[in-house]
Amino acid sequence: MNDLLVHFVRDLIKKREITLARNIVSIVESEYPFLKFEVEIAAGNYKTAMEIYKKLPENYKTLYNVQDYEKKAENFPTEDFETVIETISSENYTSSVILLEELKKEFPEVVEAIALELEAARRKGDKKRAKELSKILEQIDKTHPGLLKKETDSKPNIVIMSLLIVIITISLIALFNPIILSLNKEITNVKANLDYLETELSNKTAIVSNKMDSLKTLVTTKMDDLKSDMENTIKTTFSTEKLENVINNQFAEFNKKLSDQKFLLNSLSERVVELSLSISNLERNVKNMKLQVSLTPPTPTELEKFLPTPRNTQMLRVFWLLGYQYYKIKNYKLALELIDKVIESSSGLNLYFIDDAFYYRALIYYEMGDIENAYILFKDFVLRFPDSLYTPHAHYFINKLGG
Repeated sequence: MNDLLVHFVRDLIKKREITLARNIVSIVESEYPFLKFEVEIAAGNYKTAMEIYKKLPENYKTLYNVQDYEKKAENFPTEDFETVIETISSENYTSSVILLEELKKEFPEVVEAIALELEAARRKGDKKRAKELSKILEQIDKTHPGLLKKETDSKPNIVIMSLLIVIITISLIALFNPIILSLNKEITNVKANLDYLETELSNKTAIVSNKMDSLKTLVTTKMDDLKSDMENTIKTTFSTEKLENVINNQFAEFNKKLSDQKFLLNSLSERVVELSLSISNLERNVKNMKLQVSLTPPTPTELEKFLPTPRNTQMLRVFWLLGYQYYKIKNYKLALELIDKVIESSSGLNLYFIDDAFYYRALIYYEMGDIENAYILFKDFVLRFPDSLYTPHAHYFINKLGG
């Protein structure tokens, strides 16, 4: 379950943006049936809500106290509602608007009755009645889906694809947000290690500096001692060869200690450079990831950068729905690319919409004028899915294209 999507829909309900919430839920209602119940309760459609409630799994039913909703559903329709219907039937629209405004406060379901009357008028072709009912419905509920039907009929794909883009964006954010947080945490750890190494380097440098001062003092002391010994040796006829050996040994010891300290400093410096490069690379990767997440929803090719091999039902369903929307706007190339991806990735998965994908793949070839491939794919479909709802349609195309 996507908690971000649930939170998003409930936030729309709180803001009374019921139409938008209902449209989003209609796309994902099979996975989130309880959201459909909550939307209808918020809209005041208690009878519809109680019918949805009866079909909810038991674990969801325990979340709601529906006694008040049941009473409101049982008390409808009222005498006032029947009066309103009679008023509308007599075409007294001015009076019906006033009555509806009062009745809606107690029983919002009355709005749905007007919407049904409007739909019936549209289907009968009664433009005059449909226009008058639209005016009544607009005065009662300006955001009712029935008022958006004409616009939705002309541009259904834009609305549904916008909703799909919202869902994909939420999913992608949910998918990549843990990666960004993980990278940020890794950068924090690396920076902490770098600070630690810088402190250690500073301490080591101080130690080396102290040792250099000590060595300098030691050399000075040794030189003074050697000078004194030399004078004493000369005085005591000490051999020149032995004196040179003593001096060489002292300087060799000093050079060895100095070389060890230089090696230590070089090692620490190299480690600091490596860590700096690592931090730069991590910061660049984080910027790239943030840029990818903040971009507009991807095209099919760009989508594969995020999901190269979708292997779960939820993401394959998103691919299928997006492909179907491209088909509806007649972008057959992109639609075929997405539907082929669903079919290729469906092996081993029990997808309840797989027959949709196979059928629309054949239909896309038909729409593109590729009759030969369309005929082959329709024949293949009826062999694969003899009991599908699409099988009669596939037989129709088979007979039409060649028998």
